[in-house]
Amino acid sequence: MKNYKLLFILFFLISGCSKEPELTPAMLGGGVIFDPSIYDPESFLVSYAIPNPTPEQAAQLSDHC
Repeated sequence: MKNYKLLFILFFLISGCSKEPELTPAMLGGGVIFDPSIYDPESFLVSYAIPNPTPEQAAQLSDHC
């Protein structure tokens, strides 16, 4: 009986995984995802809470990144 359980578990593990998973263009690295902040970072805020920081605040914000 123990051998049957072991054979069943091995069969289930071997047959349960797909060797060729389906990859769609919408997945990471597919080229469909567009993030404008990568191409034009100056147009995006450093901080939503402080849209126009003073130089001291900007230095403090950049230290946390």
